[in-house]
Amino acid sequence: MRLRLHPDKEKNIIAYYLYAGGAFSYAFPNLSFGLRDIDVEVLFDNSWKTNTRCAFTRPSNITELGEDDYFLGKKVEGFNKTRWIDLMWNSIHQPSTGDPDKDLIIYLNEMRFKSDRWATASQRPFVNLETKRVVYIPRWLNILLSYMKR
Repeated sequence: MRLRLHPDKEKNIIAYYLYAGGAFSYAFPNLSFGLRDIDVEVLFDNSWKTNTRCAFTRPSNITELGEDDYFLGKKVEGFNKTRWIDLMWNSIHQPSTGDPDKDLIIYLNEMRFKSDRWATASQRPFVNLETKRVVYIPRWLNILLSYMKR
């Protein structure tokens, strides 16, 4: 739907990623996890420059994850009790390496210092939606996971 005016640009998509639409919260002594929305990143090669804020949000109609108390589970006027899907898209700046996951990591490491959105995105895990592989786990989450394994 988003590319209906530029259907020829679909060939420039190198990968699709799911990246953390959830958040950890800590209220001593409990650590909990909540899911508010579902974030999807569409990554384009560098032959077509896209706007880093090029995004749209739509209700996903996914409710089987349960109702959260963080946002949508509360009675907030104008919001129904479903998760939202946020679609973001960006073009990498360097020529593609031929490995979309490697391209993502290069872009992520570059942009985390240049963009507020990517500074927070770099603190989230990324899953390649085509291969189902977790391709990036932020350092803080690796530390938490290793602590929980003890």
